[in-house]
Amino acid sequence: WIPWKDTTRFHNEYSPRNGLITALSARKAAAETLHWSDITFAIWQAVTTFTNRNIKDLRFLAHHAIHHPTTQSIINRLIDGKVGEMRIFGQKTEALFALLGTPSGARAVYLLMQHKRQLGRK
Repeated sequence: WIPWKDTTRFHNEYSPRNGLITALSARKAAAETLHWSDITFAIWQAVTTFTNRNIKDLRFLAHHAIHHPTTQSIINRLIDGKVGEMRIFGQKTEALFALLGTPSGARAVYLLMQHKRQLGRK
């Protein structure tokens, strides 16, 4: 028995000055009803309010470490196996759409769609 096995944990960093949310790790217990997008949005809203920033200034969603095998497989194809450097994929590119279609990318899409009214169109 591993005590943290069935525990939901989301670890993010927030930089309202840079319009950046970085997902450092996300683990959701199977029976949990909380979603990364709900928790992340609630904290983003609180942080931007506390720092007197506009909630719509979110410009970047980044994932620091991705452990999902399907997402890792897509990323490895996109970067030709060259790891260790950050990649930015342009808007409306096949690479970006491939990433957004992965389980990790879908989290970001869901966050933006679920809170489109508050965050604005991205």
